[in-house]
Amino acid sequence: MVKKTEVAVQWHLIVPLAALGLVRTFMHIFRVVEMVPATEGLAWLGTAVVWIAFVVGNKMPRPFLSLLLIGLVHGIFAALAQQIFWSGFWAGYPPVQIGEVMLPIDSPTVRTVAVISSIVTGLGWGFLLGVIALAIAYPKTTTKKKRK
Repeated sequence: MVKKTEVAVQWHLIVPLAALGLVRTFMHIFRVVEMVPATEGLAWLGTAVVWIAFVVGNKMPRPFLSLLLIGLVHGIFAALAQQIFWSGFWAGYPPVQIGEVMLPIDSPTVRTVAVISSIVTGLGWGFLLGVIALAIAYPKTTTKKKRK
């Protein structure tokens, strides 16, 4: 008989933490970052600090996986928000060049690329913050043994 020792993913914490990252997404959608440029960097940094502090401070099991999933869920949330507010956000923007083809900003191809980009960015951010959380949660201690 195999004893289950794996800790389940704590979705009840991952989802709200991922949603917290939408502050930056909505600041971008509603053009706050264009009015006050420093707000985007502060929103990124603030979200990163809160995510890492929460995961490490609460000793969530598997901090890397937790942050990777937070980033993934955030990417999905950001993609959904971006698609919902697409027309208002991108109104008046010129066509986008993909390869040698110019596509209207509202084309399905551009929207699909935007969804994929949001999800990949969320995963990348989760990966990076997960590595940082691992370094904080499990610092490598070196001890030198005295030779006799």
